[in-house]
Amino acid sequence: DLMDFVFRVPPEVRAGDKILYTKGLFKRFPDLAAIPWQKTGLPIGTNKNIQRIYHYYQSGRLRVNRLLQMIGSSFLFKDHRDYADYDNWMRNNTELREYIYNIV
Repeated sequence: DLMDFVFRVPPEVRAGDKILYTKGLFKRFPDLAAIPWQKTGLPIGTNKNIQRIYHYYQSGRLRVNRLLQMIGSSFLFKDHRDYADYDNWMRNNTELREYIYNIV
C-alpha cells in the first residue's frame, strides 16, 4: 500500500533526498510515474531540462495574460493547474451546487 511505503521511509530521506524518494516510489508503484504534479502539470520524475522549458512556457503565458488584463482584455490562456475544477463542478453538478448555495 502506498501510505505504508511512504511512512516506512525515514523522514530525513523523504525531506533530504527527493531523487531517491521519487525513484523508490516509482519502483514500487510504477503507475504513479504518469500522474502529473498539481503545481507544474508535469509528471513528478520529469527531466530537469523539460521542467525548465515548461517553466519558461508557463511564465510566458502568465505574462501574456497580465498584459491582456492591463489593457482590459480577457485572458488568452486558462490556468489548468488547479487540482480540482471547481468551476466545472459548480456548473455541472446540481447536487453540489445546491449544497453549496444552502451553506452560503
